[in-house]
Amino acid sequence: MPESFPLTPKQAVERVSVQCPHDEIEVFGIAAKISPFPVANPRLAYVTVREDSPPVKGKISSMVFRTAWAQRPELNARIRMRGRLSTRLTDSGEIEVQLHGELVDQKHALPVEEVSRNRPQIYLRQYVDASPVERLFVLGSATGRHDVQAQLRRLPASERPQFLDVRVTDGRDLVLKIQNALQKGAQAVAVVRGGDDPTIQAVFDDPHLVKYLVNLPVPYYTAVGHASSKTLADRWADESFEAPSALGIQLARYYGRAQAQPQVPWNGPRTVPSHSPTAHQKTQARPPTPPSVARQSNTHSSPKVATTRSVPWWGWITGVLLLSALFRACTG
Repeated sequence: MPESFPLTPKQAVERVSVQCPHDEIEVFGIAAKISPFPVANPRLAYVTVREDSPPVKGKISSMVFRTAWAQRPELNARIRMRGRLSTRLTDSGEIEVQLHGELVDQKHALPVEEVSRNRPQIYLRQYVDASPVERLFVLGSATGRHDVQAQLRRLPASERPQFLDVRVTDGRDLVLKIQNALQKGAQAVAVVRGGDDPTIQAVFDDPHLVKYLVNLPVPYYTAVGHASSKTLADRWADESFEAPSALGIQLARYYGRAQAQPQVPWNGPRTVPSHSPTAHQKTQARPPTPPSVARQSNTHSSPKVATTRSVPWWGWITGVLLLSALFRACTG
């Protein structure tokens, strides 16, 4: 039955009830803002926790984690919390989701000075131009591997990357599979998995795993999420792709360019063909005469004989006519 008088927006929001689980849960997120309470002598910390991906319209993309001030996390750290959920109506009339509990773990950003790559950075295009594609090992879940394979159908079966199944959510299994790939002759590795998963983000933000990947003797590429989810491993990879399908598209494109412009092996300096005029002149040329021999030949050489040229018939007739005319003039 409708109310006898209209409600204000705040009163209308208060009529909405949100059911929260009574059991404790764990939440992953990033500590985007930390507010002390009270400000003068803080006892509690209200931490605004957000996801990696940008907020989606109509969906809650952040929450508030309330914990003791002494257990507050560091700003911008990736944290894992445990506690119970509750809701609170803010002064602006919005529903705020809070997690009351304790901080379980936090991942600090890996300092830049602690990472040193022992080899130059190699982009995927550089690898395809210089190395065989079949020496690239793609490690990942079934969905991620299928997304890459779907883009490589036009490549010859003998010149496609090798694929290995791996539990991407398990860092230890990933390390073991990478070592297995290196033993099989891998010259590059790519880790793939589609979708946004907070567990995946936590694994690839592990500083120990990132150090292992950076110190690999071969280049490594990542495609473990979407453009909105960049992990620490993505930032230190030789090249990172927003999704497994993007990796497959670029791999097929670079392979096509490499086949269209194959590299010609160097067979040594070029030789001039025997039928060319330059080679013929070289075979007909004589070695230069020493100066002493040249002087002797000039001293004992015979005098030059003058050669006469043949006179045409009309020249003889003209000469006879001129002589006869001259004779008549003298005798007359």
